[in-house]
Amino acid sequence: MDVPSQAVTNPGATSNRRTGLLFVTTWEELGESFPPSTVMAHDFDQSIHFRFAGYDQISEARRKSDGLAVAIRTTVCSQHSQSTVRVLKDLINILPRLNHPAIATFLGHMVDPSQLHFVFNYDPLITSIEALILTKDFAEDEIGHYGAQLAGALDYLHAQKSVVRILDPFGILLMPGSIIKLVDFPAMAILGANGLTSGNYRPSEEQAPEALEGREYGTSVDWWALGVIMYYLSTKDKPFMISMFQPQLRKIYICNMAKPWIYVHL
Repeated sequence: MDVPSQAVTNPGATSNRRTGLLFVTTWEELGESFPPSTVMAHDFDQSIHFRFAGYDQISEARRKSDGLAVAIRTTVCSQHSQSTVRVLKDLINILPRLNHPAIATFLGHMVDPSQLHFVFNYDPLITSIEALILTKDFAEDEIGHYGAQLAGALDYLHAQKSVVRILDPFGILLMPGSIIKLVDFPAMAILGANGLTSGNYRPSEEQAPEALEGREYGTSVDWWALGVIMYYLSTKDKPFMISMFQPQLRKIYICNMAKPWIYVHL
């Protein structure tokens, strides 16, 4: 598992370590509501918090009925949440419909007054691409193998009228046999009837030009995201790092890319 922590909590509990920095509120106070829970906290044994993802907490738990290892991603309702509610609602809509070997199985969601939890089938012994990249250099054929699997997953998601917009290396697990599995969708959006959506998403250094320009966009943003993750696997750098001296969109237009400090196969 990635970035272990000593904190132990129950599914649905709030972590003081992170939420102490936020003004926690409730979904009702924000004027928001979600579909009823499809799983309940008492369905799971005590969970162990093991890392943060932005403002979210990701915990490990066991389903009581069969001992299945699961991951629970918890979003705490705060002053930051209004900008993410659309993504959360899209996730509740699309995740139950997904069935693909490169995408983690979604088991359900839980709604609390000030939290929202997404539960996935997850093996805690499997590590992420992000953790591996700190300890090894990926060969060109490995990167191509992972890229082909990611492309297949993106094609499937596009057929479901959705886009991920970001491929978070923390949310890409490397399974036995060099098989990858997506377990995190921090910016997923459902496409409209015209095949487009709109809006910014984070991190801004990974946004596609279409989003930075404020235009509507479609599946092209996912192929941009795939290019970003392929570059990252090759160089251990993001291609367009945020700079206070140059707007992000201009860096892309003039191809001011981060130059790798190591020899890589590009």
